[in-house]
This record gives sequence, C-alpha cells and structure tokens, in this order.
Amino acid sequence: MKFAGVIVFFVLLCLPALQTFTGWAPPYTIDENRRLAPPPSLQDFRDPVKGAQSLEKYFDDHYGLRDVLIRLKTQLDFSLFHFSDRVHLGHEGWLFYRSVLDTEKPATERFIEGNHDRLTAGVQSLGAALKARGQTLVLMPVFLGDVYYPEMLPNDAPNLPKSSAIAQVTEQWKHVPGVIYVDANTVLEALKQQRQIFHKTDFHWNSPAAFEVGREFVNQLGRDSGIQGPVWDHVLKIEHRRYVGRESDFLPLFRQPSEIGLFVKPTWDQQAVSMETQHGIFEYVSSKVHPDAKTLPPLCLIGDSFFDALLEAGYTSYFRKVYRVRWQGEDTLPSALAQFPPECKYVMLEFIEIQSPALHGLLNGAENLKASLPQSSN
Repeated sequence: MKFAGVIVFFVLLCLPALQTFTGWAPPYTIDENRRLAPPPSLQDFRDPVKGAQSLEKYFDDHYGLRDVLIRLKTQLDFSLFHFSDRVHLGHEGWLFYRSVLDTEKPATERFIEGNHDRLTAGVQSLGAALKARGQTLVLMPVFLGDVYYPEMLPNDAPNLPKSSAIAQVTEQWKHVPGVIYVDANTVLEALKQQRQIFHKTDFHWNSPAAFEVGREFVNQLGRDSGIQGPVWDHVLKIEHRRYVGRESDFLPLFRQPSEIGLFVKPTWDQQAVSMETQHGIFEYVSSKVHPDAKTLPPLCLIGDSFFDALLEAGYTSYFRKVYRVRWQGEDTLPSALAQFPPECKYVMLEFIEIQSPALHGLLNGAENLKASLPQSSN
C-alpha cells in the first residue's frame, strides 16, 4: 500500500513534464491580461545569467498542466475557502475587483481630497472656455456598484468613507454656471428601488439602468436646446438571460459563476442611424439618417466602457451626429478637444469615479484647450 502511494505520487510529479513534451491533455488556457514569456533566443545565452533568467521565465509560463494547476488552486480557494486574490467575493454572488476597492478607490479619494477646490475651479474654467467658443460642457460622473450595494460587500473589503470625496466634489459641480450636470446617481438611487441596476458578476451597470440615465441626459439636452417636451421616446423592453460577467470570467476557474442578467431589447429602428467606426481618434461617428424637429445638435463625447451600455440603449438616435472618443491616457482630453469639430454644440465627459485621466483632465481646466488653438507665427 505504501509502495502504491509512492508510485501514484511519482506519476503525479511526472504529469507536468509529460504534458510539456507530449501535449497529451487539451490546454485550459487562462486570461492573464499579459503576454506570456517567449522562448529564450540564442542571443540571450551570450550572457549566461540573462539566458538562465529567460529560460526560467519561459518555463514558469509554459510548463505542462500549468493552467490546469492554476485553475485547480483557484477553484479550491473559491469553493472551499471563499477567497480569490483577484476579486472580493461578496454576498449573494456579488463580485468586486480587489484592485478597484483596495487600490484605485483609495487613491482617487486621496487625489480628490488634495485637489478638491482645484478640480471645481478646473470645471468652471473649462466650462467657461467652451462656452466662449459656442459649446456647452456636459459632465456625467458615474459611481461604481459598491456605492449602491454596500450591503453586498464582504467583511474583508476595505471600509471606504460613506461620504466620499468624489461625492462631495461632484455635488459642487451641479451648481457650476453654464455647465450641464447629468445626475446619474439620483437616477440610479431611485431605480435601485425597482430593480437591479448593476451586474453581479461584472464591473458595469446593466443596460436597462444605462437606458434610464440616457433618458435623463437626452431630455436635459433637449430642454437646453429649447425643445418642448421630452425628447427620449424609446420604449424600454427588458430581457433576461444567462450572463458571465468580466469579473467572473477574470477568475481562472473550471466553471465561472454566472447570473441572470438584465439587458435592453431594442424597440426602435436601428437603421435610423448610420455608423462609421475607427474614424481617426473617434471610436465611431454616428449620423441620424432623417433628422426631425426633436433631433439634438451634434454631440462630442469622451466616455469609458460604461458608456457602451448607452449605445445599446440607442442614445445616438437623438443626435444629428455623435463623435465618440474613449478615455485612454491623461492626454485624452486635450487631444480630443483639439480634434472635436466646431459643429458640436455639446462636449460631454462621462467617466466613472476612478477614471484618473478624466480627473486629471478636469484639474487642468481651460488649459486643455490650448492644444486646439492655432499657433501664432513669429
């Protein structure tokens, strides 16, 4: 019996090597959000230390059954110990990125606390500068799921302040003259009483929640444009379907947690808008095929992945044209402002509360417009 145990243990030790050389088992690839180490080249071994390091990195990323063993460990942690080093495992199947709660939100809080007044001054100066060239600044900050579902956070989640710095500074932005503030938070707080507004297994709000925020911002711009009555007339139809969100898919498990997610089912004519993708800096440029009396002026916007759900809700149906840019680095705002066409009456900035490029951009205020001004010749 003891000898049989030794044999079994020896076979288990040999399995990774057997897989490495034969590939007998199908791979269980995992998404690591990085490039795996390439095989070492002969050039690497001109320096024996560098060659050995390259070989070690390659082995660490490619040894046989590596992905299976990673999934096995993660599955044991998840199922037996209710733990993951990638996400916080909340109550009732809710998942929250550790990097967001442990690192990004505290860093955002510190940044805003140290620049509270400068951020508001930046919003004021940017709004005034855009107004001087015939455009109106529209702000739409979006708070994250833990703000609306704190009761679903696990005990090991950090204790974030109930009255956050981002909530305080955005409250000031509501009262900046000449700036349109889309209060997504008020819409979502009310909507939460009726139905779920964020996915459990994904970082994002669901598209029916985005639909209601879209209705609010479109109608606000309609009032600002002098249009009588509500502009948004899409009828909301919700469909339920099985969904594995990005926070779940991010976990290297044998079977990802899923949920019954809420999604918008289009009830409008999707052919009423033409779409041109990958147009210079613009992710897309949409055009309404047959504008009418309630069609809003062209919109230039910078948004993040949360705004993708608004596209699913059909917001482009209400604008003569939409020029869409995605937040990238800290030069996103000045670069976009330099290339937004003058026909845009509204310049909209949508960003989640931890969107660092947006916050840094607002901090610089009207300075972002300098890149769009013609350079004087000597």
